[in-house]
Amino acid sequence: MELPMYAVIAVDLDGTLCYGPEKDPEPIIENIEVVKRLYRAGYQIVIYTSRHPSHRKETEHWLQNNDVWYNTLIMGDRKIKFDLLIDDKAINANYFFRNWRKLI
Repeated sequence: MELPMYAVIAVDLDGTLCYGPEKDPEPIIENIEVVKRLYRAGYQIVIYTSRHPSHRKETEHWLQNNDVWYNTLIMGDRKIKFDLLIDDKAINANYFFRNWRKLI
């Protein structure tokens, strides 16, 4: 599967870029590096999390402190349109790519 340039890639936060939803979770460095490669390649990165919007400041702080590159942060249960979802609970990425880290 080849994605068009400027495709929107939604990336889950908890369980995908970090190990949990606690206040200062440990980052999953190898996954953050993949997101950076996708961002550098020109994809629009949307961090998509079910965290409550009242936690926005601390979430943005965590993303900045862990050097996560992204275009937009969407929180809560808002629906979005995307071309690919990378999520710890979704089959999407694993369905199309044996190892989604090889996407780029």
